[in-house]
Amino acid sequence: MALKNLTIYDVAEAAGVSVTTVSDVLNERDRVARETVVRVREVIRDIGYRPRRNRRRQINLGQPPASTKTRQVAFLVPDPRLGAAHTYLMEGICDGMRGPFHAADTDLLVTTTRPDGALPLCIERGQVDGAIVRYGGLPQASIERLTALPLVWLFSAVNGDSDLVAPDDETVARLGLGFLAERGCCRVLLVNPDDTHGVFCMRAESFRVAARELGVTVHSLALTGGQSLADAPASLVRAAPDGIFFVGFNELNTPDDAMAFLRQTGVPAAQSGNVVGQSDYALDFPHITIQPSLLGQAVAEQLLWRLDHPHALARRVLIPPQLIVPRVGRL
Repeated sequence: MALKNLTIYDVAEAAGVSVTTVSDVLNERDRVARETVVRVREVIRDIGYRPRRNRRRQINLGQPPASTKTRQVAFLVPDPRLGAAHTYLMEGICDGMRGPFHAADTDLLVTTTRPDGALPLCIERGQVDGAIVRYGGLPQASIERLTALPLVWLFSAVNGDSDLVAPDDETVARLGLGFLAERGCCRVLLVNPDDTHGVFCMRAESFRVAARELGVTVHSLALTGGQSLADAPASLVRAAPDGIFFVGFNELNTPDDAMAFLRQTGVPAAQSGNVVGQSDYALDFPHITIQPSLLGQAVAEQLLWRLDHPHALARRVLIPPQLIVPRVGRL
């Protein structure tokens, strides 16, 4: 006999996989290994789990449902690339969502846009009660379609009338500057690994504002999308720095890449350990984490609140970051 109130989280735990993987199997995405698909489906059969979308089908078939709600919500990552929803950051955010949604007996579908930029079918077909959307990469038509749903934006919002949960980027910048200022740095190299990245650019501007208040000179190094630190002007890197702040890292400019580059160029700041950056990986040098699980918990709670208060004014929730200073650096 099936247990009452089984959720996607129970399936994930029983199968020994992530909630994202179960969501992929339920949505019949081909990016999950065949043996994993078989195992998840066996668990679904064995424990008697029924996906929430079956309730929606009952409504369409004219059968009396227990509720007109689907008890499903979507976490939309606007990026059709394989693995876009499976990064360290996204997985951490999903882990944080687990508690609130499990307590509310609500299933989470982790999904991406389709290759042509269109919204996933679970949203197009009305199979979710609301959605959490990671900012960036959505065409205007998709944004307009989403506004019909109870919606919470993650990281940034398309306008000031939308619910938003985001890291406190001003505090990220001030923590980084404060760390360097305490170490006597007065000439800081500000590194932005992608000047097309909205969050990175906002963080960089907050750093410049805070630096002006403290009288710290800032030299900026902004890389374009697809450019690595190895392409950076060596003269600028050598000229600045009794301190260096990375607003973030990406696939082309990882923390390891950054440290290797700084050592090769002989930047004094790297030798003295006056380097700090924003990263959610556990690093061996000072870094500022935005704590993905806290972001996930907050954005899930905000969407549940929005579902219960559909006509309330928009709310903006900022999650404070944390400065991590390892005892022994490796610079």
